[in-house]
Amino acid sequence: MKNIKGLCKNLKIGSLYVRWIFLFMMLLMLSHFVSVLYIANSALPKVKGIFTDEMQKKAEMIQLLADKDFEVTDELIEKAVPINMAFVTTNGSNLRNFEAYENEISIGMINRVTEGEILTFNSKGSIPMCLFKAGEQYILFIPKPIEGGMDIFKNSMHGILQLGTFIAAFLIVIALIVIIRPLKKVIKATDEVSKGNFDIYIPQNHKGDIGLLISNFNKMTKSLKKNEYLRKDFVSSVSHEFKTPITSIEGFARLLQNEDITPEEIKEYTNIIINESSRLLNVSVNLLKLSELDSRAVVPIREKFYLDEQIRGIILLMESQWSKKNITFDFDIRETIIYENEELLHHVWLNIIQNAIKFSYYNSVISVAIIEEEKTVKVSIKDYGPGMTHEQTEKIFDRFYQADSSRSGDGSGLGLSIVKRIIDILNGEVICESQLGKGTTFTVTLNKG
Repeated sequence: MKNIKGLCKNLKIGSLYVRWIFLFMMLLMLSHFVSVLYIANSALPKVKGIFTDEMQKKAEMIQLLADKDFEVTDELIEKAVPINMAFVTTNGSNLRNFEAYENEISIGMINRVTEGEILTFNSKGSIPMCLFKAGEQYILFIPKPIEGGMDIFKNSMHGILQLGTFIAAFLIVIALIVIIRPLKKVIKATDEVSKGNFDIYIPQNHKGDIGLLISNFNKMTKSLKKNEYLRKDFVSSVSHEFKTPITSIEGFARLLQNEDITPEEIKEYTNIIINESSRLLNVSVNLLKLSELDSRAVVPIREKFYLDEQIRGIILLMESQWSKKNITFDFDIRETIIYENEELLHHVWLNIIQNAIKFSYYNSVISVAIIEEEKTVKVSIKDYGPGMTHEQTEKIFDRFYQADSSRSGDGSGLGLSIVKRIIDILNGEVICESQLGKGTTFTVTLNKG
């Protein structure tokens, strides 16, 4: 049953299955057509020719006997005619025996035969016949199955099979050439891709399965080319992010080896080393998290939990950060139950709220709202900081991108990339809206589940 269902799914217009089935049916019909043509133009004329020649000779022989005053009787005709012919006789005064053939024999034909002509003709059923007159008798020869007829049929069918096989083989070769030609292009292109050349494009001139294969190949090379570019950019960015703190750590560690430094300088240098080490650790942790998310090693395990409690808990967790800047929160949230992965969403709110605190002015407000709809839940987090330009907003989810590098602190530019990747895994949506001088709003839309 599964095999039948699988076959039915593949029976689409333009698919290879349909093409080969169509080719097979076409070959059958073509073989039948060729057989009919062969029999009509080769086998039947041969058989008719054999009957016509024999009947003509026998008619001439019987007429010759009649001219020599031999009495032409049915017994004489039966002896003269071989077993492969039947005959009908009648005399000039009574043509009753020919009534069964009145559709085949006209008065004009009788008149011509009366004058001594031997008529050979094909009946309306394409059967060869011979009509002549011997003495007072009108004689009609009608063929019966001839000896060797089966041999002629066998030879005809043998020729038909040979011709049909040749035509079928010829058409299959053409079909294979038509189908294999684009496949060879794909094989050659995949060889180039295996060598690292992603600037490969195969022209889309085909439909059906072959067209789909070429289309998917072009999409794959385009994606690989993009990923290759991102990989190189990622490696370059990672190298830079690691190089900066490592250079700082190395520089201040060398300064600590100076015997003339004061206790205040030692404290200052060690604090810088600690901060740079924390930054390096933060980059490493975020990179590992992104790698884990990109490899889809994280399988979202959904569970019911209170979304409003989760967000409040994260805000309380970061009290030391927002209290230093005397930031207050404006809540518009109510009890909201959601069926989603709690651990992954924890990283989302942590990064967004941390970002909001980081770029908020002192003594400002951060607004948090939960909007529950029929099938979705929207969470809006807005700060009233300096905001961003449209160009900055477009790049905000790019890895290592920092809209305000002068205030990046221990940031790595990976937090919002993690947010975007998690929301994609959860089949949700995250939008950033910002204006210079009017703050920034992140809106996350999630399915209720």
